[in-house]
Formats: sequence, structure tokens, C-alpha cells
Amino acid sequence: MSVVEPCGPLDAEIVILGEAPGAEEVSDGKPFTDAAGRMLFDQILTAGNIRRDKCRVLYTHWSAPPGVRWDTITNLGTFDHMTMGSITAKPRKAIIAVGEHALNFCLHGTAKVPKAKQESAYKWRGSILMDTVAFPGTPVIPMIHPRSVLRSSGYKEDDGTDSSERGSLHFKALCQLDARRVRQVVDDPDFRPPARRVYHPQNSSWDELANILANIDRSGPLAFDIETFAHTITCVGVSWTENEALVVPFTEVPEWTLGQRTDLIMELAEILADGNPKIGQNLDYDVQHLAQIGIGVSNVWLDTAVAHSILYPEIPHDLAMLTSIYTLQPYFKEMRKEVETDQYDEAQWTYNGLDCCVTYEIGMKLAAELKEKSQ
Repeated sequence: MSVVEPCGPLDAEIVILGEAPGAEEVSDGKPFTDAAGRMLFDQILTAGNIRRDKCRVLYTHWSAPPGVRWDTITNLGTFDHMTMGSITAKPRKAIIAVGEHALNFCLHGTAKVPKAKQESAYKWRGSILMDTVAFPGTPVIPMIHPRSVLRSSGYKEDDGTDSSERGSLHFKALCQLDARRVRQVVDDPDFRPPARRVYHPQNSSWDELANILANIDRSGPLAFDIETFAHTITCVGVSWTENEALVVPFTEVPEWTLGQRTDLIMELAEILADGNPKIGQNLDYDVQHLAQIGIGVSNVWLDTAVAHSILYPEIPHDLAMLTSIYTLQPYFKEMRKEVETDQYDEAQWTYNGLDCCVTYEIGMKLAAELKEKSQ
């Protein structure tokens, strides 16, 4: 078994955790020396002023898998203890999880993660994860593997061209953004995910929700978002700041009467009909569904997907992508998978509220960016 051991200062503030070595790394006896590794250190991490000689660099699995394919490894977990020990031997300010297997090691504390539970590095990239199983309390920032950048560009290592000219601009730009985020995490102890508060029927009484809804500032911008099940609205969330949201259920709440639920819906309808600016993501969908049940939305001010497409047509405009770029909210879209019926609970209501909070934050930042670029 050819083993590629960790390199770099034992007490480095930043750890770069990869997946497994390839033939070139085995030959060199050093992590990340192939084309992907060169791109990582020469073109991506430089965006965050992160230098190889200042980092502890290692792999989740220290030996090259047969055929250089992860799915051919038969001894997954062999290096779990050594990997964990090498990282936790000293305090770290950030861990960069490069690729999905490094991410899943951090999330689960082992390389032996069932396929059904494995997470995508693309989805989680840019998140600042503060409470992983492997490294609780130490910020973990997932990053797309540079190998994916090269593959997405059609790069071939033997074609004699410079990888810097062939890398995917989209993937590379995201990786560079994440490198800058790592630098901010290391330099600023307050650069962490915000504490957002979502008020919903399982953490607030009907009276509390009614009082908050009645006192929302109707002069400032308001973000809103609907959730549906089988084309039926199940709840609607509103956010008047980036850190607070309230969710109004449209389906039955066992502790409430029909009259109580109706009263909240009517109050919400009045707020949406007021003249304050409204922010949403893919607003057509939400507005049309609300119109079908007689709720009108006035003064639609900014659609985050449309605004972002105007500014950056080359980058995807889904809310998960915009959240990773414009906010510090860790990836939370997995919560949506828990919806199996039209009867929502805390997880689904929280998901709806977080959608509103990040939509508000993204909308305000995009509005400022549009204004700046139009001057």
C-alpha cells in the first residue's frame, strides 16, 4: 500500500482535507501535486491569500485507490483515526473540505458513509459548518474539488494546454469565493453563520404570532415565500429583516381553531396587499398561487432570481446558490426533503422562514448592487 502522509506545519491554522491521492501524488509522496492540486493552490486558494506552506495538507484516505477510483476502495475507514488525530492534534481556525468524500468525513466522522447518506460538495460548498460530527466547534468550509473544475471544462491532462485557460469559469469562481470566505473565517472570529429566528406554531402561541404579524413595519421592504404540497399552499412566510421571519400555516394546526388560522391568513393578506416593497425568489410562482385563493400581492419590487440573472447571467440563480454567495447561512435545502404530507411541522416551518430571511438579505444586497452598477 502506497501511503501519502500529511504535510505542512503541525500547528497550521488552516487544514486542507482532500479525498485520496492519485498516481502523481503517490509518486511525489506529497498531497495535491497533480493538475487539480496545482489549480487548487495556484489559482483558487490564492484568492484568499492561503499558501500551501502555511497549511496542514492531508487526505481522508491516505493511499491511492485501485484504478484511482474512490468506489474501488475496500478498506474505507482504515485511516479514519489517523486523519482525525492529525487534524485535532492542534487547534485549527478552519478546515477546507475539498470534494464530497472529505465533506462527508467531516459531517459523519468516518469515510465509511453509506451512499444514501452522502452529501454533495456542490450543494454544501461555501457553507460555514460549525458543528460537524468530526470537528465540532471548528469551522468547516466545503469546496468543490478542482478536479470537477477541470472535468467541467473538458480538460485533458495530456493535450498540452494550460489548465488555467481551460478551467470552468463558473466552478472556479465559486471556489475562489469560498477561498476568500475561508480567509474571513480565519481572520474574524465573528464571521460566522447568523442566529436567525423563525416564529411558527410550534415555538410561539397564536397570540404571540398574531401580535408580531400585527406590528410588522408595513413601510419597509418585506420578503415572502410560499410552500406548496400537491399544488396547494401549505404555509406562507414573511420576513421584515434578514434575521427574523414569521410563518402562517394554511393547513390545520391541532391546537388552533379554524377561526384563529383564518384570522392570521386575513392579516397576512392585508400585509401583502399593502404598498410596501415586496421581495421574492421566482415571484411569478408565488404570486399566481396566492391569486388563485384571492390573495393579491402589491408593489412587487424585486425578484432575486431575475435581479441576479441581470447582473451575472453566467451563474445559476437558484436560491441555494444565491444563499451561498450573498449570505453566511449554511446549506439548509435538505430540510425540504422531509416534506411527505401537507401537514407541516417545525422542520418545514423553519425551512419556510429561513427561505424568507435569506431572500430578504439577498434582495437587499442585490438592490444595492444594481443601484451601484446603474450609476
